[in-house]
Amino acid sequence: AGDGLTDISEHTVPIRPWGIEFADSAGGTADTHRTVTLQLPEQPYTTRDLEITVGPSVERAVLDAATQTPVRCFSIASGVPARALAIAAAARYLRQLGRGETPDCRSLQASLTGLVTRLLATQNDDGGWSWAQPQRLPLENAQQDQSDVFVTSQAASALAQAQALGVSAPPEPLAKAKAFLQNQFQAAGESDYERKLAILDAQAQAGEADFAYVNRVYRVRNQLDARGLAVLIQILARMERGGTAKELEDALVAKLKQADGKAFAPASNQERRFGGDEVETTAHALLALAMVDPQSKLLPALAEWLWARRVGVAWATDQASAAAVQALAYYTAL
Repeated sequence: AGDGLTDISEHTVPIRPWGIEFADSAGGTADTHRTVTLQLPEQPYTTRDLEITVGPSVERAVLDAATQTPVRCFSIASGVPARALAIAAAARYLRQLGRGETPDCRSLQASLTGLVTRLLATQNDDGGWSWAQPQRLPLENAQQDQSDVFVTSQAASALAQAQALGVSAPPEPLAKAKAFLQNQFQAAGESDYERKLAILDAQAQAGEADFAYVNRVYRVRNQLDARGLAVLIQILARMERGGTAKELEDALVAKLKQADGKAFAPASNQERRFGGDEVETTAHALLALAMVDPQSKLLPALAEWLWARRVGVAWATDQASAAAVQALAYYTAL
């Protein structure tokens, strides 16, 4: 407009309240007739969708869950090691069933190789991995690009498991990751058990955990929540300290809740920086109990609860799916 003149047009547009999404799920396993009922809360809905998934076997369900991209899949690097752990667990599961040479197992092996390649390409110079992928998520400052101890712990675990399954990778990346984690352990606060357990778990899976450090956490076991106890049991079991791990079973069981033939580990009320929802915590509890007490009567109840919490064929997030697949694969192979 010239000479200081302007032209303004105003329009009023009605807004329809959109609300928020509500979703629920139910399911499990069955070897005979079974009825499952879902009931939405009484309230108006703009749209309704129902998805029914039926699988031929528990084995197929484990494989489908391992290869399915979760509903909430963010463009962050933390999803890559989580998916690698799920794929590795499924491949190991098939080998335990004597199906290591099947097309399914070869496909899993190829997927795992691809995920390892992505991990190697995104490792930072200090040996760690960042929460966000720099090439896909623009970073505004160096703080966002710093290596994250929890993502790195999972990445190191994934590399160790992949190498144990025969995936070829140079030794330097895992060695650098171990050095990064050891430095982070030394820098952790005295009561930062969440960080210490994440690091010790990765070291145990790589076969290099120091029992002196693990024992320090064991001494404060009464301060750990259900997830912390479950992870500590797994660490001790991997270090072939089964007797010490078994001593923690009663403490973990005391934190579980049971109802309607199912059992689960409630999410911690402690502030967590990585994971810790009910699905992931229950998966850790199932894996821990399966490792130290394969005859526990709680195992079927925990597994049934996990199966019932799927959203489609997998669970809602990468972290939940990775933990659930690892636990269910280990349990069903017993």
